[in-house]
Amino acid sequence: MKKTVLILLLFGLASSWCHGDDNAASQRRIVWNRANTLLSHPYYTSATLQQSGIGKNLRFTFVADKKRLLWAMALIKISPPLSSGWTAVQISYRARIPAGMQLCCAWEENDEVTYEKKWRNGSNGAFTTITIPLSQFAVSSWSRRNDKNSRLDLSQIRTVLIGAVGEWDGSGDKRGEIEIGNLVLQQELPLRR
Repeated sequence: MKKTVLILLLFGLASSWCHGDDNAASQRRIVWNRANTLLSHPYYTSATLQQSGIGKNLRFTFVADKKRLLWAMALIKISPPLSSGWTAVQISYRARIPAGMQLCCAWEENDEVTYEKKWRNGSNGAFTTITIPLSQFAVSSWSRRNDKNSRLDLSQIRTVLIGAVGEWDGSGDKRGEIEIGNLVLQQELPLRR
């Protein structure tokens, strides 16, 4: 019995060593650091992204200045380029944003076409993880150009933006704080036979 268990255990270890970690191949974490991350042109907000806010987590704060369309986004430059085959992005975050605003993730292609997905904040100050299929990202209303092929081309992505957009409705706290714990691209793996 002990020999059978030992043989099965060794076979399992050998199989794992030969095939590698499926999880590693099915995910790519978007990495931020002080060299590739900045605050993207705050629009009608006072925003701060201090160097101390760029570490394991990405953290920034902002204050809505007026009751109109607002923008507070962190910009992360992508390097090396992304490959195709990714099907979703998983975002781990916590946020406190002014009433009327939404969270937003946007991908900018090399030709200045921007794809975005907005969602309502569901974190209530605690870390929350959401998974968004890349097929749900649409050309943004603030994209500088129309997309010639009408699809998000991951191999052309130069930056990813994450933060809050929308119109503060004037009620409640006008201060916002966003902390991103993880931004991970995912792909579906074929079933092993």
